[in-house]
Amino acid sequence: MSRSARAAIERAKAAVEALSPAFKAWLAEEVEALQLACEAAEAEDFSLQSRQGIFLSAHTLKGQAPTLGYPEVAKLAASLCRLLNYWLPEDGFKQLATAHVKAIAEAAQDASGGNRDQIAESLKDLREQTADLLGPMAQD
Repeated sequence: MSRSARAAIERAKAAVEALSPAFKAWLAEEVEALQLACEAAEAEDFSLQSRQGIFLSAHTLKGQAPTLGYPEVAKLAASLCRLLNYWLPEDGFKQLATAHVKAIAEAAQDASGGNRDQIAESLKDLREQTADLLGPMAQD
């Protein structure tokens, strides 16, 4: 690799590093919006309109979080979107949606990766629970 190519890569890394605080602030704001949407949905017994607020925040996280270095957040948000896409007005759906939101918040707070194994286990468990709950109606 040429010296100019290495220099360009280093400049790009420095630019991304300089934006890191902005990424973290954005993530915190979006996770807070998700949590508030979930609280509102709980207060409204997860009405269609209240679930749309959860979906909007989750969908944004699903799309943006991996680009910003938070792949676990994105995977959890994708699982939550899937659950919301096939929603039935049952307690299992409500509890699982709330569990997803909690796991997303925990994954977002773990920027250092210190709890990566625990987050991976939560992701696996929530995906399995979602697949079990949705059954054949949501085969990908």
